[in-house]
Amino acid sequence: MDATITRQPTTTDAGFSRQAVEALSRQKAEPAWVLEARLAAWDIYEALPMPKRTDEEWRRTDLRALKLDRQIPFAGLERQGAGLDGLLPEGEGGLGSSVQRAGAVVQRDAATVYGQIDPALTAQGVIFADLDTAVREH
Repeated sequence: MDATITRQPTTTDAGFSRQAVEALSRQKAEPAWVLEARLAAWDIYEALPMPKRTDEEWRRTDLRALKLDRQIPFAGLERQGAGLDGLLPEGEGGLGSSVQRAGAVVQRDAATVYGQIDPALTAQGVIFADLDTAVREH
């Protein structure tokens, strides 16, 4: 696996919604069972109350600045063949050299922007992929 995806601006509406969950699943070409799991998780999210500052675990957290209706839930994707060097300011950005690692996956927003696995491991039958690829291909 040696593919790069870079994010492109989209007209995705701001805010988290059931429609945004469905749009993300469509954009990622996910199987129906993944969409069903996402929608089940969405239903749980909607049923849960937002934390309050009177809740012990949240009393030191001020959520007033968190404006979920202004957040862009995901960005558009476009596959390109850039390399890891173009993604991180300092080359591999602390991932270690390819000699030190058997594989790497780098993600930004809702997209995998880099993936690599040692070909010797692939030859042995090792599957190493981002979640998007894994649900589509395995």
